[in-house]
Amino acid sequence: MLNHKNSCHRDFVLTIIANLTAVDEKNRFEIIVGDYFACINDEKFLTGQCCVRNCKKIYKFKPEQRDNIISLLLNVDNLCEYPEKQLGLLKIDILKLFEKFYEGIREKDRIDEFVRAQIDSVSPKTRQKPKDFTNIYNLVATFPGN
Repeated sequence: MLNHKNSCHRDFVLTIIANLTAVDEKNRFEIIVGDYFACINDEKFLTGQCCVRNCKKIYKFKPEQRDNIISLLLNVDNLCEYPEKQLGLLKIDILKLFEKFYEGIREKDRIDEFVRAQIDSVSPKTRQKPKDFTNIYNLVATFPGN
């Protein structure tokens, strides 16, 4: 179903699978992990966004996938072929995941660098998120006009 021709079906499946990771005692997610994360660059932007948003659940319930998720999200510029504005919107959801789990992330320097890079985003919403992030975690960042 992750390759279904209808993007709504793909969205539903992404959400259902992410929800099921909470009870995946037999570790069946491992079988489809590559196909699942490939949806970040789906032909439909909303499906890619659905994949990113559901990464929060997977991050929470599948600790063995955390490094994989962080690497995937930090590499979003190289993985996704969306127009720049859509990529900016996708990064809002990525920043939200990093913000939620920041305290437990080992490689904070890579996250900090990613956050700072969004200060110059074409998306006004994406430009605002690093400000919020730096206020919460006391990161030093240079914002336009400061």
